[in-house]
Amino acid sequence: ECLANFAEHAVIVSHERWRVIKLCGKTYDFDETGIVAAMSGLNAVDTQVLNISSFGSNVTLVLDEALDASVASLCESLKLTRVEYRGVGRGETGDVVPC
Repeated sequence: ECLANFAEHAVIVSHERWRVIKLCGKTYDFDETGIVAAMSGLNAVDTQVLNISSFGSNVTLVLDEALDASVASLCESLKLTRVEYRGVGRGETGDVVPC
């Protein structure tokens, strides 16, 4: 019903599923070179990324099929030792796994 309020072709529905990656445990500055620079390790993964920054949090969205490669790339570039998965699709919520 709500889509009728938009002009034709103004809204494109994507069937691709996006997953969120959030860096925790360290404070990153709220500026262009803070969180976005930290997430630059994703350059090694051939996928689309979308960074969203707010005063409350910073997250990066990656395509679902690129999640594992993206996490592995960040583990290497940021020297992470563990990853906590939350939500559906990667084990139980709160699973902590080594990189």
